[in-house]
Amino acid sequence: MTEHLTTNAAYRRVLHDLVHRPQYVSSPRGLPCREIVDYHFRVLDPRPESLLTASRTRDEVMARYLAAEEKLYASGELRASVWAAEASAFWGKLANPDGTINSNYGHLIFQRRSIPGERTPWEWARESILRDTDTRQAYVRVALPEHQRPGNADQVCTLHLNFLVRGGQLHCTTVMRSNDAVKGLAYDMPWFVGLLHRMAAEVGAAVGTYSHMAHSMHLYERDVPVAMEMLGEG
Repeated sequence: MTEHLTTNAAYRRVLHDLVHRPQYVSSPRGLPCREIVDYHFRVLDPRPESLLTASRTRDEVMARYLAAEEKLYASGELRASVWAAEASAFWGKLANPDGTINSNYGHLIFQRRSIPGERTPWEWARESILRDTDTRQAYVRVALPEHQRPGNADQVCTLHLNFLVRGGQLHCTTVMRSNDAVKGLAYDMPWFVGLLHRMAAEVGAAVGTYSHMAHSMHLYERDVPVAMEMLGEG
C-alpha cells in the first residue's frame, strides 16, 4: 500500500503505475488493458474535490462529469436514458430490459432498503457508529446479489465501504472489484471522499484517512494516451 497526502497525488501515482509498471496485460471482453491486482492506497488529507492533473483540458472534462454524476446520485435517478443525456451516452449501453441502470450509488447507498421499513445501508453504518464508537460493523454494502446474473451489462464495480472511528477520527475504506483509472477512479474517489466527510459530520468525528482498494485497477490501452497527457508525458 502507498500513502499520499492528497487525492491528486494518489491519482497521479495510480496513473503512473499503470502506464509504466503494470503487473499484467489482460483482455476482458476482448479489450486490452494494463492491470494491477489488489491495488491499495491511502490518502492522509482527503478532500472532496474534483481531481487536478497536468492536463487542464482533461481536468475540465472530469469536473463536468463529476458534477453531473453527483446530481444523478443525489436524485437516485435510475433511468438509463437520463444518465445518457446528462452524463455520458455510454450509460445507454448498460440499460437493463426495463430501461434502468444498477450503478447509481446514491440510490444503492441512501435510498434502497433490503426490506421495506428497514434501514438503508447508510443509516445502518451511521447508527452502528452512534451506538458504539468502536464498532466494526459500520459498513455500507453497494454491489448486490441480484446483480450477479447472466447478461447484466451494468455490473456494479464497488463492493462496499467500511467506516471506523479510531483516535477520534473517522476513517473510510472503499473496496472495489474493478476500477478503471481513467473513467472510474477519477470520479469514484472524489465522491467517496465526500461520503467520508458527510459521515464524519453526522457522527461528530474528525475526518481521518481515506483508503481505496481495487481487486483490479486497470487502464485500457485505448486510454493510455489520455493517462500520459494527465501525467504531463503526452
